[in-house]
Amino acid sequence: MMSRLKIILVALVVIAGLGAPLLYFRSRESSRGPKSGHHLAQVNWLPASASDISFYRNGDSLFPMYCYECTIPYADVLKFARESDWMLVEKSSVRLSHWRALLKLPGLGVENGDTYDSALVYSADQQNGGGIQVVFHQPSSRLFVSYSAN
Repeated sequence: MMSRLKIILVALVVIAGLGAPLLYFRSRESSRGPKSGHHLAQVNWLPASASDISFYRNGDSLFPMYCYECTIPYADVLKFARESDWMLVEKSSVRLSHWRALLKLPGLGVENGDTYDSALVYSADQQNGGGIQVVFHQPSSRLFVSYSAN
């Protein structure tokens, strides 16, 4: 009888030992949760000159993902890009619909749907499918950034 009680106690200790960290990390994730905002005047993680900011962050510490768009002057984009190590290059036919959908914003209303004829672009893909994409459309002064860890 005593050995059965020891087995049960050991099993409970093991379950508690494995379950407690899992519950802890799960609660941290849910407390962070997805965060988003639409048409904000300013956020502390973008240059002060950024305005009309919309963003989404999934709050996942293991596989973070975020995207945002904002209006920002050209000179400030160049400085922000330099500080972020984004080498912006001019490209044509730049599509943005996946950002707009994730941000739950309406289409851009440009001639080719959500495709700009030209924009400054930076892109760095990771082997696991993640990466960062940056687009700046000069005529509208709109900056779009999307990052995914996977």
